[in-house]
Amino acid sequence: MQNSARRLAFLLITGIWACCSGVTAQNITKSPYSIVGIGDEIYSGNASTYSMGQTNQAIRNPFAVNIFNPASYSSAKTTNIEAGATYSLGSYTSRTSTADVNNAWIAYLNFAFPLSAKRGMGVAFGLTPFSGVGYNVQSEITIPSDSAPIPALYNFVGRGGLSRFYLGYGMRLHRMASIGVNANYLFGENTNITQLLIPPG
Repeated sequence: MQNSARRLAFLLITGIWACCSGVTAQNITKSPYSIVGIGDEIYSGNASTYSMGQTNQAIRNPFAVNIFNPASYSSAKTTNIEAGATYSLGSYTSRTSTADVNNAWIAYLNFAFPLSAKRGMGVAFGLTPFSGVGYNVQSEITIPSDSAPIPALYNFVGRGGLSRFYLGYGMRLHRMASIGVNANYLFGENTNITQLLIPPG
């Protein structure tokens, strides 16, 4: 039974890795702050760590996957499969308008299994969002002219984001000490558009 689970896990690793380059990252934010850099960083932990205020480094659970502490993979006793989704509801208000924000996305897909529960060796892999870009910001400006000022509108539009595929290994060194490491592959696409509309419309 355990060998079948391991074979299934390795097949899943191969399939996910082969698909990574062709997968488009989810559009998971509508924040104007995502205009900066690679966008808003997305928390990649599971529901149990999120519910504890995103506490994660010290968590070692043999029946859960904690990607922020790869040494915890050494505690895996059985094959663990986790999946989660997030729904965000809110609004942004400016001096002139209010915009509602409703987003839903797949938050994580994690797999972990023991290579040797007796020796304390485990492997984990999965997919999580890494960052999100989603904004539509407008700014009215006036262009100086010899005859009369020209009204114009700057329109800044962005969408996309990055996702992360990770593969990790944990090993027990001593009854009270373990080490682990994660390898991460980031993929996705950010689109940033700046438009100058004359006249505004």
